[in-house]
Amino acid sequence: MVSDRRLAANAQNAKRSTGPRTRAGKARSSKNALSHGLATSVWKHPHLQEQAIALVNAIVEHHGSDGLALQSARIVAEAEVELERIRAMRAQVLSTALAAEGARFHQLQQLQTFHRYERRALSKRRFAIRALAR
Repeated sequence: MVSDRRLAANAQNAKRSTGPRTRAGKARSSKNALSHGLATSVWKHPHLQEQAIALVNAIVEHHGSDGLALQSARIVAEAEVELERIRAMRAQVLSTALAAEGARFHQLQQLQTFHRYERRALSKRRFAIRALAR
């Protein structure tokens, strides 16, 4: 059971943390997930799209081109290109951090973000590979 005092404190905190209120603030916060580009689809970047299509073609050549195989091949290829992109960005941040006198807090936050996106891409790839194996 939550005490009345805790309930009142939660209500007071909720009033203060409602997110951006101005149009400019809302526009700025809507771009947060795009700051590093990892939230955007591989299919929207011409260079990454070429890599993904090459992987899809290789997978389809080996597993066939029926609907499920093609869909799974696209997911596997997308996840693989995402993993390559994440790992390249991580290497860049690490080399920058090592070149400086010490790792900065911002760089550590970036590494944590990369880890989250990497886990998502690995999970996506694993499920699509299982679907291909059926």
